[in-house]
Amino acid sequence: MITEEELAIRRGHAVFRADVERVVRVIAERHRACGALLTRQLMRDILEETLADIGLAARWPAQLIDARLLEITIPPGDDVLTSGDAVAAGDFGKLVARVLVGPNAD
Repeated sequence: MITEEELAIRRGHAVFRADVERVVRVIAERHRACGALLTRQLMRDILEETLADIGLAARWPAQLIDARLLEITIPPGDDVLTSGDAVAAGDFGKLVARVLVGPNAD
């Protein structure tokens, strides 16, 4: 049985993920509007800006941000990525690809 505390923690994590997704979407849409191609460097830039936005706003504990960061792997280089390459970066890559490439990026 789930306790009230566990339920509150799960809700908090869901709200955190939604906040991260919202910030990523806004940043990626700005890059798409400029005609940017999906590259590894662009994904790293979007990640860095997202973390800065969330961290500077102090909306979330550092542990949540650090845990989210550990889930994301973007290989070095600046190659143009296919949507399949972006999906390999996990949920973050999928989200960025959906915004920059389109809804069929998964």
